[in-house]
Amino acid sequence: MRPNYSRLSTQPQENSDDQCYPPLMKGFKFDRILGRGGYGCVCLYVKNDIKVAIKFEKTDGNFQVNTILNESLILKKLSKNKVNFEPAYIDHGLAKHAMKGKEINYNYLMLSYLDEPLADYYQRKKQSLNISKIFLGMLDALQQIHDAGIIHRDISLNNFMVKNDSIKIIDFGTSREYMLRDNQHISLQTGKQLRGTTYTASSFNHQGYELSRRDDIISMIYCAMTLILDKLPWYEESLNYNAKDAQQQILSSSILQKKIEMFEKRQDFEDDRIIKLLELIKTIEKCSFDKRPDYQYI
Repeated sequence: MRPNYSRLSTQPQENSDDQCYPPLMKGFKFDRILGRGGYGCVCLYVKNDIKVAIKFEKTDGNFQVNTILNESLILKKLSKNKVNFEPAYIDHGLAKHAMKGKEINYNYLMLSYLDEPLADYYQRKKQSLNISKIFLGMLDALQQIHDAGIIHRDISLNNFMVKNDSIKIIDFGTSREYMLRDNQHISLQTGKQLRGTTYTASSFNHQGYELSRRDDIISMIYCAMTLILDKLPWYEESLNYNAKDAQQQILSSSILQKKIEMFEKRQDFEDDRIIKLLELIKTIEKCSFDKRPDYQYI
């Protein structure tokens, strides 16, 4: 059985017990839940055969964050920099829904619907698909974001989707601009909490450094390796990681050590693709924090 990559998020998970979402949104009818993770849930809504994805995050209880507002701003910027960027921003705002006599408030973000997760797409077509083509599609999607001045900061296999055989990246809730208004790159800082998904985190992320373009690329390489191997040696430990637990630094160090050991033992792999990808990670790690990666070389 293929691993469940959606369980690998470092972000706290919303309690889904008795969870319910509005039956109608902007004339679109609720169809089904597409996935849970991070600070909320993504649902499919349909109107006259038109499908949209709507992300919800609760604004009451323990969830006072507003990753949806941040994501809406990021998507608007990406749309300005690239015509027909997907997932396309449609609308965002506040939604209310009564459940069991109690009114629940949500922040919501309406997006264009993307066909299927990359992991499912690859499993369905891997007999006729070259992993190199998939890798280049992932890199192209990531470069588009970087060239627009955005770093994703949570690149995981679960955040790659496919539409019309074209690879897209989703979930920009923790993304940010890496160039400041004076056209200066953000500064390198230390002592940061591990951000994003532990499973695909770079060594810099594990060590508490501020993230930049190089970290997105390293995480993307781990995603490609996962498509080849199904799961990496630290999969089980990553399932147990909780960013809110102060004791998890020990687990983070253990996962990082396994990543280091995988590189040290890279010649043990019979698959040359894994060896090349591990060596590529080491090449990217030599790239300075604020330097533009050589996408063509990669």
